[in-house]
Amino acid sequence: MSALGIEDFPIGSLVMTPTGRIGVIIKHVWGDRDNGDFPRCLVRYFDSVDRRECARLQPNFLRLMIPAKVFVPAINSWRRGGDDEDDETE
Repeated sequence: MSALGIEDFPIGSLVMTPTGRIGVIIKHVWGDRDNGDFPRCLVRYFDSVDRRECARLQPNFLRLMIPAKVFVPAINSWRRGGDDEDDETE
């Protein structure tokens, strides 16, 4: 079994971290390749009081829950539904 790479976790995917926290991938981050830094996914947590709390994690430690191609359209559809309700009250 091969390790999962950063390409297996597109931006916008819903993931679970090793500690069981749920978040969404908002960015791919690379460090200095000469120092052997691994590519990482920047994960924004959903359960945080501070809405900006993030962690940089190696992809092989993440568990993909919902891929971006499913999760992002679902969120966008939900947001459009919320915007439609505001338009009706005007």
